[in-house]
Amino acid sequence: MLSDKQIDARTKVEAIPSTTKIIINYESQKTGEDIDEFVDLNTLDVEMHQGVPLLSLSMIKEQVEQNYGDEVSIFVWQELDISGSIYHFNRDLDYWVMHGETRGFA
Repeated sequence: MLSDKQIDARTKVEAIPSTTKIIINYESQKTGEDIDEFVDLNTLDVEMHQGVPLLSLSMIKEQVEQNYGDEVSIFVWQELDISGSIYHFNRDLDYWVMHGETRGFA
């Protein structure tokens, strides 16, 4: 289900590689090709809450822009036990949207 509903940038996701993926898309300066790349969660600064590493969407955006520049599209996929969320940073509008939700593992 696509909703593209604006989401608060303070929304937090687990920073656990088995449940959360961060994918960036950008144009190669050398070839002009679109490149999709996974961001290694272990390279990001997280906050801990009751032993669980967390990242807010704003923390993800800030750190991705520091490492890759501000001309990237950012997607965050979080798959929990029975549901999941897909977030997208909408560069044109300068805010995060919930691009979709899943039931179970997608």
